[in-house]
Amino acid sequence: MTNFLIRAGKGAGTFTFLAQPSLKKYANIVNSSGGMYGDNIDGTQTGRKSADKVLSESLAEAKRVANAYFDNINTESLDDEAKAAYIKYRNYMNILNGDIKAKDDPETAKELFRLVFDIHLGAAAINQEDKGGTFFSKFYRFLTLYTFNELKPYADELSALVTQSRIDTKKFGNTVATQMNFVNGYREFRYNANRKIKWAINKNGVKVTTGEFKGKTEDGKPIRDPNYALNVYFETTFLDDKLSKAVELTRRLLENQNYSATEQYGVLFKDIMCRKYGKTDIL
Repeated sequence: MTNFLIRAGKGAGTFTFLAQPSLKKYANIVNSSGGMYGDNIDGTQTGRKSADKVLSESLAEAKRVANAYFDNINTESLDDEAKAAYIKYRNYMNILNGDIKAKDDPETAKELFRLVFDIHLGAAAINQEDKGGTFFSKFYRFLTLYTFNELKPYADELSALVTQSRIDTKKFGNTVATQMNFVNGYREFRYNANRKIKWAINKNGVKVTTGEFKGKTEDGKPIRDPNYALNVYFETTFLDDKLSKAVELTRRLLENQNYSATEQYGVLFKDIMCRKYGKTDIL
């Protein structure tokens, strides 16, 4: 996320945003469990919760607390300045709750995005939440988790692109198994048909996201390549060609080699294959 926000031009606001107590708590839960949040797997539990599920639960809790706080405010007891602030933040909450779509109130949506990366407001929210929370900090906690949740797919995609764009061939792996693991990850990323976001590429000064028209589906929708921009990126740089040649070189070096193994290894291998394919014996 840090890399994504800095590349997106958020500057110092990146660090007040990521330093919010709500995000630190989420990160601590994920880090303390090695990226997974554990449950009992006795049939009554879900097994293991991914980082995404931890984030979803944290967001739901922040939403519940913020809405409960706003709903319990007696607006009749507020002076004019406080009432104006209440109305402003209630409008913000309507967008965060999904009661109003961002496209129907673009100015308020832009203001929310500005608020969450404002250095001074971010610092104030941290201080207030550390002291027990206020009208503003409860809203800001909800806004922070909401924004993080919305931006996470984009940050994850950028991180994956950086991982699959390795220049140093040593990082492909130093064994056949690790090289094939890298290749599988590369192909899974590049040809992902269920990608949540669209990549775009500048082609002759025009932003292009999908490929040429390839026909229509049965219900009349146009068929286009959703990974067109990524394919252009990998094919017009040396990355795809370099990966193919590096892996091919390893295969050529090893294809004519003979490796001996102990009798015990043969017994274990045979046992594993029999279990895998449900056989009692395998030739």
